Amino acid sequence: MSDHHKDATGLDTPMASVHLSERREARYAISFEIEVSGLTSDGLPFHERTTTINVSKWGCGFFSSVALSTDDIVSVRRVCKPDEPPVPEQPPAFFQVMRVERKGQGWLIGAWKMGGEEVWGADLEKLAKPAESRLESRKQRGAAQRSVLREKKDT
Repeated sequence: MSDHHKDATGLDTPMASVHLSERREARYAISFEIEVSGLTSDGLPFHERTTTINVSKWGCGFFSSVALSTDDIVSVRRVCKPDEPPVPEQPPAFFQVMRVERKGQGWLIGAWKMGGEEVWGADLEKLAKPAESRLESRKQRGAAQRSVLREKKDT
């Protein structure tokens, strides 16, 4: 992957590149309803409504019935579920597909926002606790194990 993140016009977006290279932001297990639009790998347009699995300020994971490829560009827009209080409508944002994994009848997509626009219209931290990543879990387990070993050593 290149050092710079490019937007849909092929221009570098340094802000997205910096955040992508750091990839230390909190991810939240929040289910937002979204509309995803773009072109399939065959060049056919698609538009589907789905839900996020996790979100962050700069990225999201979602299920798709459309087979996308790494580096595809999609438009993502949050829409309110019928049982949710309305949120200010946000314009769609462009995301670059970073990860594609087959899951059952569909695809698990990991995507990274290409610009600085607000997508979710909510304070993510207030809505949910950060989803634990494997790295965080390993760090937490290691710290817990060291604590137990210290306690045993002290007794």
